[in-house]
Amino acid sequence: DEVLLIFKTGASTIWRRMPLHITTTLSSTHFPNFVIYSDLAEDLSPSIHVIDALENVTSIIKDHDPDAYASYLEQQSPDHLNTYREHGRLPGDEPPDAKAGNTPGWLLDKYKFLPMLRHAAKEYPEMKWYIYIEDDTYLFLPTLLTWLSTQSHNSTPKYFGAYSGEGNDTFAQGGSGLVFSQSLMKTVFGGEKAANLEEYGNYTSKSCCGDVALGKVLRDYDIYVNEGDYGPVSFRPEPPWRTGFSELLWCSPIFTFHHLHQRDIAVLAGFEEEKKKENASRPLLFRDIFTRLIQPHISATPRNGWDN
Repeated sequence: DEVLLIFKTGASTIWRRMPLHITTTLSSTHFPNFVIYSDLAEDLSPSIHVIDALENVTSIIKDHDPDAYASYLEQQSPDHLNTYREHGRLPGDEPPDAKAGNTPGWLLDKYKFLPMLRHAAKEYPEMKWYIYIEDDTYLFLPTLLTWLSTQSHNSTPKYFGAYSGEGNDTFAQGGSGLVFSQSLMKTVFGGEKAANLEEYGNYTSKSCCGDVALGKVLRDYDIYVNEGDYGPVSFRPEPPWRTGFSELLWCSPIFTFHHLHQRDIAVLAGFEEEKKKENASRPLLFRDIFTRLIQPHISATPRNGWDN
């Protein structure tokens, strides 16, 4: 009850990816408090409304990114034929004529980060933690909550995720999952000195991604990613079948996986339920993922087509 899940999707991916999350990530037994943001307001069900994160920043997009603004306007019309096409660039899902970085969904995506966090801070000001994931991310909630119980939500602003960048340009990768403390949300997005989104419009338009722009905003408040254990390794920017299960990871808790197909999410949800029945109190570790989901598929003899 003291944690809010911030879920980001898009009009071009929502109907392909989100229905499975309704029965897994967003089920009542997992998350009582969640809010879903997209670039188009619509209803996933009679009780689940999706908020248009861009509704109140269209003037910023119009001033700095005419192509993205045109895509946004097209999406609002009844004839938006491309809205339900997959633009997530997952292997096997993308349309054959899609070009990476130039699809309508991708053009708009980076502009969602700042306004959705401002909205969440305003509408849910008393949450202790704000957990952000995307529609191709799986979240191991009990394990993450166990770790967050060791952190302070109301002292120094905290920002956790998969570390990226160098020097003064560090940020946390959005798709791997992000966690913000109450103190951060109040300082950066909810207080009297909250960030002015218009001032970051030009920076966002020139950035590749919204998580990069978010990193810039937080650095301006002297907030840097991962001032705690496990943040750098437990938020994964890849699926389990691309993870290197090194000694560093083996006994570390697993918080998220990213770049997942819907089947991956179903498998991970089933795996997590099985582990809860075995020992609900123990956090899931990387070794659990390997021994249950990876090792059974490794043959004693070389396999054709594998990098053995």
